[in-house]
Amino acid sequence: MSCDINLKEKMFFDRMLRIPWMDHEKLRELRVGVVGLGNIGCPVAIMLYSLGLKELLLINRDEVELSNIQRRFMYTQTTSNST
Repeated sequence: MSCDINLKEKMFFDRMLRIPWMDHEKLRELRVGVVGLGNIGCPVAIMLYSLGLKELLLINRDEVELSNIQRRFMYTQTTSNST
């Protein structure tokens, strides 16, 4: 493996780096977008993040409301548009 990563990244991506057939250099250059961060999009975004991609763009037009709060994994009060 010729990935040039620091110790913090090596600890975070330890399990992924052990997969011999995965091209780590290509993964570090990928730019991926996830549209919709509900029940499916949120876990998918978390899994993509753990691959060590170069850029992960998250797009979600939904507003966080009491009726959909159970589907929000990446929500904090500071990210809310509603009052």
